[in-house]
Amino acid sequence: MRPHVICVTEFKAKNCRKYTPEISEYSIAGYDLFHNSLDSNSARGVLVYVDKNISVTPVNTSTIFQENVFLSFKLNESARILLGCIYRSPSSGSENNTKLLELINNIHYRNYSNVIIVGDFNLPDINWEAPQISDAKGFNLDFITAINDNFFTSDG
Repeated sequence: MRPHVICVTEFKAKNCRKYTPEISEYSIAGYDLFHNSLDSNSARGVLVYVDKNISVTPVNTSTIFQENVFLSFKLNESARILLGCIYRSPSSGSENNTKLLELINNIHYRNYSNVIIVGDFNLPDINWEAPQISDAKGFNLDFITAINDNFFTSDG
């Protein structure tokens, strides 16, 4: 069985400035493609492929944090799923980290029956099974606090 949704982070080669692929080079037959950062040389990018038979709507997060794609899936008249795919660089600075926390804290989750956020956050000090952190300070603590404050759980 083929997947209904495929989420990809870091789809662009690191420090590749000589060649900028066209959007058509990323397409997969039978899928609609949602993306960010295709025209930026500084970002690694996020792609989300959704089966063409599934109705989906892009969600504008109104955030300055760029490495994300959020989509709304309508299940029925009363149930919608919010799917977010996020990439945070391991070299992310404090300003970008703050923008990521703002994104997590400011999405209008209450409009959805379920919220799924996936991606690469590059936070190796977090034990995602608990979630716990070995170094309970700095951005690791801020991130776990945002996860807990928004009542998210981790599926390691």
